Amino acid sequence: GYTGIYDGTAHGITVNVSSPDETTVTYSATENGEYSSVMPTFTDVGTYTVYYRIEKTNYTAESGYRTVTINPKSVTVTADNKTKTYGENDPALTWTAEGLIDGDDQSVLTVSITRAEGENVNTYTITPSGDAVRGNYNVGYVKGTFTITEAVPDDAVKENVKWKDADAVVKAAGGLWKLNGITYNADPVTT
Repeated sequence: GYTGIYDGTAHGITVNVSSPDETTVTYSATENGEYSSVMPTFTDVGTYTVYYRIEKTNYTAESGYRTVTINPKSVTVTADNKTKTYGENDPALTWTAEGLIDGDDQSVLTVSITRAEGENVNTYTITPSGDAVRGNYNVGYVKGTFTITEAVPDDAVKENVKWKDADAVVKAAGGLWKLNGITYNADPVTT
């Protein structure tokens, strides 16, 4: 028989015959099914039974079976870290998968991705989720980090900031700015 991890290739059984001259080996996927010289092979995760017959003129036929077991391959889904500036729209949340075999891409997985709520300057968790077993894969999930950074006033806001003595008197033309550790959102000034 065969036991292994999913690798995208076809696997079957091996039948060794001590005297192969004029010996016929046939195979079937069911015990009472039709036998053929073509051995069934399997690629996807599962346990399969392959039946065989060994026949040679003037000898008693031998028959039996072997199993082919293909176990899921481990793959890791990781949320990509993201950053935005305070007041901006969130960037698209994305993820990557490590451990897929050649020929498979991320479309073989179904992944949802969300981030913890919050819009203030801080870090938040990005959480990927989905099935623990998906097709030929055992799927593990790794969280990412979403960072909201402080907004820096644009030049128009900076030009409209005036200082009087030790206290700040601020005239803002609109935008986001920070003073003494507090972030402000100023409405545009109209005159």
